[in-house]
Amino acid sequence: MLSNGLNSGPQFHDFARGSWRLNRTLRYVKGGLSGSFAGTAKFQPPVAGPGVSNSKTLLYSEEGSFTVEESKQVLKAYRSYLFRCDAYPVKVYFVLKKDPLDVGDFFHDLEFSTSENGSTAKWNAAFEHLCVKDLYSGRFSVHDDDSFEWNWRIVGPKKDGEICTHYTRIE
Repeated sequence: MLSNGLNSGPQFHDFARGSWRLNRTLRYVKGGLSGSFAGTAKFQPPVAGPGVSNSKTLLYSEEGSFTVEESKQVLKAYRSYLFRCDAYPVKVYFVLKKDPLDVGDFFHDLEFSTSENGSTAKWNAAFEHLCVKDLYSGRFSVHDDDSFEWNWRIVGPKKDGEICTHYTRIE
């Protein structure tokens, strides 16, 4: 699958489509809860609607359990994004209220390059998103056909932390 690379939206679409197991760690010095998240994620074609224009769009939806480090409290959690793979770089949008037709603001681009020497990933995309005054610096690293990471470093007046997520293909 990755033999042709990840240098087009359709190539990313073909790579990501399917179900994934995910494990996430959240470490905050300020502005967030530290803990771990375990669950599943799916990249699948959404039902057509506003902001969903063609077959090269993927709805990302994850569900799982978040365990708060300090209290050991377990919370159910979910998140959704829309990936527009009809162009390159791939465009990622927020999805509001767990409704795939309620597409929110632009989040970030995914433009991959081959990894440099010493990296375990074959393809990497780096990006940033400013949330009010907190800067989210992200990296999407594809290791092989069946695993990738989507990681964040957050720095700003309200937040200081990192989010590291590892995905393994289920199907």
